[in-house]
Amino acid sequence: MGVRKKDGCYQRIRVLATLLVVIGHICTLELPLKDGTTSFYSTANNLYITGVLEFVKKIIYSFHMPLFVFLSGAVFALTYKESANFKSWTIKRIKKLMVPYFIVAIILYIPTRIVCGYYDTGINIINIICNDVILSKDINYLWYLVMLSEVTLIVILFRKYFMSSKVKTQLIVLVTCLILSTIRYVLPEMPFQINRTLEFLLWFYIGILVQKNRDKLCLGKNYSLILLFVWIISFFIHSAIEIKLTQTDLNYTMLLILKLIKMCIRLIMEGSASFCIFWFFEGSDEVKNKWISVLDSSSLTIYLLHPVIIMLSKQVIHMAIPAKYMSNILYLFLLAMVLLLSILIPCNVSKILRKKSQKI
Repeated sequence: MGVRKKDGCYQRIRVLATLLVVIGHICTLELPLKDGTTSFYSTANNLYITGVLEFVKKIIYSFHMPLFVFLSGAVFALTYKESANFKSWTIKRIKKLMVPYFIVAIILYIPTRIVCGYYDTGINIINIICNDVILSKDINYLWYLVMLSEVTLIVILFRKYFMSSKVKTQLIVLVTCLILSTIRYVLPEMPFQINRTLEFLLWFYIGILVQKNRDKLCLGKNYSLILLFVWIISFFIHSAIEIKLTQTDLNYTMLLILKLIKMCIRLIMEGSASFCIFWFFEGSDEVKNKWISVLDSSSLTIYLLHPVIIMLSKQVIHMAIPAKYMSNILYLFLLAMVLLLSILIPCNVSKILRKKSQKI
């Protein structure tokens, strides 16, 4: 998530993508359980704000992770060096992702889940660590680190093709990634986030292509407006298809056709949003604003810590405020406070860690 070169466009996209991830995770006060969700706030007083926030979450989830992976691919291409010692370079990149993954998962996230009642009463810590952490079967937001490690490893192993400047090779790799992204949906769920690796390899490679052909792709902010319109249209078409797919009277052929159309529309939706944001920020100078710079340099720490802060905050809120006292204004106010904590605490932790690393 960090870059060696200060690129104004990528800095701003990173900050935006990080904030979208946090907001997407904080759109409800409900605490998730392994067998479903608790929902005593949203059902107790018939709060309309929960429906509004659910729609906001749907908007964010329509593109935020493809955008994040797109950015990771672009930054990878920006920092890529042909002459690099690939063994040490690869180990360094994987360690940067997987060491925080295991530390946060075992020391922070799993204990937080236990405290918040996510698991059944008869929990087995060894089984949880083996299944949820090592096999990465149920690790929530931390899947991104596992997926990104695997995608990075694939790209480095096949760098001759992924980093090629030949148009023919680029097209072959792009089509291959597109096929793998499609195959992901017909495969059973596999451990080690293999399904998501197949899905997001496409967006990582698109990020690489954008960076390698950046001079040719400087089309300006006017194209952002066009793509924003494309995203809006595709978002509502995708939503309509999702509603249609819930109907029980669909025959197998119609179901297959609708799923195929939905897949194509989803790609358009994710791509139009990612390129809309890229073209909006393209050409931006290095960030001078203090707060944006702090968010940029703390993006990984924010990503790692914010769900733990959110879950613990929700647990305190559930214990302190009975459902009968919950109102729309209070609900929104509490979410705003949790959002603030989810950003400020990781930023301060990041600042402390940077100071300690400088002393070392």
